[in-house]
Amino acid sequence: MNYSSNLSKYLGTIIKQNNKYIFKVIKDKKILHKKKFSFMNIPQETAYQNAVDYKKKWSIDNNYTKNYYYIDGDKISVHLTFDKYFITNKNNLDKIEKYIWYLIDGYVGTMISEDKKRKKIYLHNFLTDEKYVVHKDTNKMNNTTENLLVTDEETARKIKSFNHIKRKDNTSGFTGVYKGCFKNKEYWEVKGHDFNGNNIYKKYSIDKYGSQSAYSLACDFRDKFINQSYDISDK
Repeated sequence: MNYSSNLSKYLGTIIKQNNKYIFKVIKDKKILHKKKFSFMNIPQETAYQNAVDYKKKWSIDNNYTKNYYYIDGDKISVHLTFDKYFITNKNNLDKIEKYIWYLIDGYVGTMISEDKKRKKIYLHNFLTDEKYVVHKDTNKMNNTTENLLVTDEETARKIKSFNHIKRKDNTSGFTGVYKGCFKNKEYWEVKGHDFNGNNIYKKYSIDKYGSQSAYSLACDFRDKFINQSYDISDK
């Protein structure tokens, strides 16, 4: 487990008062914790660093840190809340460290101040510096470079139309891909509607291809359909 270098991701504040720094944690308008760091007999910079180190350790020990993360090869998995994480590329770590990230409208986002106003930004837009971005696999927690497609407003709207909310019988994790059974014959199928309302349907027999292969074929058809139907493969 790795912890942020951004001090704002740790609970509590550090204030200077006369010849000391005070670390203070306030919750529900009550002082939860308080500790003083005097610089009467040591350099002021040392006292401040001691307060910073204490703030980090206290937050970690009491599970009050934001956006701690795990490194897995060239990817990082960043904690949001409870058991919720998002993933992105390791080379995006500097950008991730800049803000506190949390769930906004089902996406990873944060609030920033701009022109004395609070502004909502989403991680996928922040990482690409583009306005119209879609998650290729429809997983809003997958913010890796290879999963973010920069496009235009119309194409983004078309893709999101196909990637509608998953139905209750969806077991694949991907919208438009379902596992079905008819007369004791199991299959993976792709079904839904395109942007113009036309039916989309294709199924792959598990008896013929095997469950994993049939599932992969269904997912590939879904992805190829989006690319061909909306002509986004070259954008």
